[in-house]
Amino acid sequence: MEAPAEGLWGLADHHEKLGQIAKAVKCLEAICQSDVSFYPIIEVKTRLRIATILLHHSHNVHHAKSHLQGCQLLLKSTQTCLELKCKVYSLLSQCYHLVGDIKYQKKILFEGLQLAASSAGNNEFSMKLWSCNFNSQLANALSTEGDYRGSVSAIERGYVCASKVPYPEMQMFFSTSLLHACLMHTDDNSLVAQAINKCNEIWESILPDQRRQCPGLFFYNELLQIFYHMRLCDYKKVEPHVDKLDAAVKAYREQLLGDKLQLAPPPIDGEWLPKSAVFALVDLIVVVFGRPKGNFKDCGKRIQSGMHIIQDELVKLGITNCLREADLDRSSIHMAGVYLMLLIQFLENEVAIELTRAQFSAAQEALIQMKNWFTRFLTILMPCECIIEILRGQYAHSVGCYNKAVFHFSEAVELTDSKSMQAMCKVYEAISYICIGDAESTSKADHLIRPFYEVVDSTVGAREKTGVLFTYGLLLIKQRDLPEARLVTGLKLMHTSLGNIQLMSQYLRTLGSLALEIHDTVQAKEILRSSLTLAKKLYDVPTQVWVLSVLTDLYKELGEKENQMENAEYQTKKARDLEKRLADAQASIYHNEINGVGELVVNATDVQRNAHKELMKKDCKALFLIQQSLDEGNFERISKSLSSKEAWDILSKYHEGDDKVKLIKLQSLRRKFELLQMEDDHKIYEYISKLINLVNQMKACSEAITDQQIVEKIMRTLSSRFDFIVVAIQESKDVKTLKIEELQVH
Repeated sequence: MEAPAEGLWGLADHHEKLGQIAKAVKCLEAICQSDVSFYPIIEVKTRLRIATILLHHSHNVHHAKSHLQGCQLLLKSTQTCLELKCKVYSLLSQCYHLVGDIKYQKKILFEGLQLAASSAGNNEFSMKLWSCNFNSQLANALSTEGDYRGSVSAIERGYVCASKVPYPEMQMFFSTSLLHACLMHTDDNSLVAQAINKCNEIWESILPDQRRQCPGLFFYNELLQIFYHMRLCDYKKVEPHVDKLDAAVKAYREQLLGDKLQLAPPPIDGEWLPKSAVFALVDLIVVVFGRPKGNFKDCGKRIQSGMHIIQDELVKLGITNCLREADLDRSSIHMAGVYLMLLIQFLENEVAIELTRAQFSAAQEALIQMKNWFTRFLTILMPCECIIEILRGQYAHSVGCYNKAVFHFSEAVELTDSKSMQAMCKVYEAISYICIGDAESTSKADHLIRPFYEVVDSTVGAREKTGVLFTYGLLLIKQRDLPEARLVTGLKLMHTSLGNIQLMSQYLRTLGSLALEIHDTVQAKEILRSSLTLAKKLYDVPTQVWVLSVLTDLYKELGEKENQMENAEYQTKKARDLEKRLADAQASIYHNEINGVGELVVNATDVQRNAHKELMKKDCKALFLIQQSLDEGNFERISKSLSSKEAWDILSKYHEGDDKVKLIKLQSLRRKFELLQMEDDHKIYEYISKLINLVNQMKACSEAITDQQIVEKIMRTLSSRFDFIVVAIQESKDVKTLKIEELQVH
C-alpha cells in the first residue's frame, strides 16, 4: 500500500514548491484520514512531513503539534525508528518554544538526549548529531528562562559532541553560540575576548570552499564581533567587519535561495535570524556607522532598503495598518518583535539624519511614525520608549524649544535602567539648559554635568566621555573659564575612537570661539573654517549660520573687507533658509503632536510670532474644552497643566493605563491558556471548567476566541488515558462544528 502514499507525497511536494501550502497539507492529511490502512511507519512519515510544512510555512503551531503527538503515539511501542523518534522530539521542542511552553520543551529535550545517549551503540555518528541538536535547543530554552549557567553548560556539551564528528562548521556553530551567550549575559570582556579568539581559530581551520557554504555562520560571527566592539566603543575596529558584511550581502543577496541562513548542517538546520532580518540588520549597521561620517545619501538609500524589507516581512506576518499587538498570533510575536525593533531603529536614524540636515518636516514625519508604531505595539516596543523621548527632546532642541527639550530628556532618564543612556540624556539636558542661557539654567547644567565629569575617566565609554567633556567645556566657556585642554582631550578621543565628524564640527566650533576669547585670531580662523567645511558636508545649516556669524565678526576685526562681505552675504542666505524651515516646522500639525505649543524660538521673525500667537489661541481654546468636559476628579489631575498637549498626555497616561494593564494581563492569560494541560489526576469536567473559566477571563480582556479553538485545545491537551476517545471523536465528528456542550457529553 506504499504506492498511493508515495503518489500523494509527490503531489504534496509539487504543491509546496508552487507555494500552495494548504493543498500540500490536504494531500498529506488524505493519507492520515483514509479508510485504507497504511503501515504505521507511513503515517508517521506523513505526519512528520505535515508538521515540517506547517512550521516552515505557517504559524499553525497547534496543528503541527497535534500531528507530532500522533507520531509519538504511533512510535511508542517500537524499539526501532530512532531517527524518526529524534526528529519528532526536535520538532515538538520547536513547537513548545514557539508557544512559550519552556517547561515542556525542556522535558522533551531531556527525553531526546536520553534516547540519543542510550542508542549511541546502534548508530553512534547519527546519535552524536542528534545530541548536538538537542543541546543546542536546550541552551536556547534555558537562556529564555534566564538560566545563563545552564545555557552555557548545554552549549559546552554540544561542543564536545560536535568535536567527535567530522564537521568543523558544527564546532563553529557552538563556538559562536557561546560567544552570543557571553555577550548577552556577562560584563566580563575577557571571557568574550576568549570566545572571539576561539571562533576565529575554528573559522580559519575551515577550508575556503567550505566557508563559502556557511554564509549563516559567517554573518552570525561577524555581527557578534561587531556588537562586542560596539560595547567597548571601539568603533575603529568595527569598520573592517562592517565592510566585510556589506560586501557579503551584495554577493549573497542574489545567490541564496529560501529564507534561511543555515547555521549548522543537518540535523540542526538552525538559524539565528531569517535571511531578510540579517540583510536588514546589515543595512542598519551601515547606516549607524555611515551617519556620523556624513554619508547621508548612502544612509538614505540603506534606510529605504531596510524598511522595504521589513515592511514586506511584517505583511507576511499579517501586520497591516489596522492590526495591533493584542491581535497578533502567539507564534508570530517573536519575529514581529525582531522586525518591529529593526523598523524603529531605522526610523531613529532617519530622524537623526533629518535633524542634522535641518529638514525638520521630514524628521517630524519619521518621529510620528515611531510614535504610532509604539502605540500599536506597546509591550513589544517598550524598550524603545526612552529612544522616542530622547528624539522628541532632540527635535525640540533643534527648533529652539529648549525648555521642552529639557522636559523630554529628563523624562527619558526615568525610562531606562542603562547607565550609558542615562549619562547621554543628562548630557543632552545640560546642553539645553546652557542654551536657555540664564543663571538658573546654567546652575542646573552644572549640577547635571559636574558629577559625570568628576568620574569621566573611570565609568563611561568613549561616546559618553566625549559628550561629557564637550558639555563641560561649553559650560566653562559660559562661566568665562577657558577649558581648552579639556576640549582638546575630548576632540582627540572622539577622533581616535568614534570618527564622528558631526561632533568634531561642534568641537571645532567651540574651540574656534575659545581661540577668539584669548585673541588668537589666526588659530581661530583656521579652526572655524574647518568647522564650516564639516558643517557643509553634513548639510548642518544651524552650525553653518553660527560659524558664519563668528567668522564675519572675525573678518571685520581683521579688516578683511572682501571676506567679511562675502561671508555676511552667505550667512544672510543661510539664516533666511533656516528661518523658513523653522517656521514651516512650527506651523506643522506634527509639531504640536510631538511637543505641544512650545515657546518662541530665539530671534523669532514676525511670521513666526504671528504663527505662534495663532497656535496659542487654538491651544487655549483646546485646553478650555478639555477642562469643561471633565468631572472633578479628572480636573484635579490636569489643573496645573499649561497647555492642551500637557493636559491630554496626563489624561492619556492615566486612562490608557487601563488598556496597558489589560494588555499585560491578556499576555499572561494567553500564556496560561497555551500551557494548560490536563493532569492525570484531573476529572474531565473539572479540567473543562478550569479552561472555560480561563477563556472567560481572556474574553473580559477583549480577546476574540472561538468555540472551535476551545474544542481543539481541550482535545489536544487531554491526558493520555483519553487518547482513544479523542481519536473516536475525530473519526466520527466534524471538529470544526463541534460544540463544547457536545464534547462534554462524549
